[in-house]
Amino acid sequence: MILQNYSSSWIDDFKNIKSEIDIALIGIFYTIEHVGSTPVPNLDLKPIIDIDIIYSIQVDLIIIELGLKTIGYYHNENQGIEDRDVF
Repeated sequence: MILQNYSSSWIDDFKNIKSEIDIALIGIFYTIEHVGSTPVPNLDLKPIIDIDIIYSIQVDLIIIELGLKTIGYYHNENQGIEDRDVF
């Protein structure tokens, strides 16, 4: 894995991704958080924007999955961790 120097553009990248997801998931109650290492200033890391989508109604996962598929995300199940889904 190649690490990169911190880039303030990752904050803008997150905002752009969040906007795209917000459009795809319109009508669903959820929050989106920028998680992982990219929101941490001055930290050298892997340049991958990690995002959590938090929702409270389990049936929303089906709607979230369909919405994310429309913008190119693939549902990669829970990767062995209960109560988590990876896209």
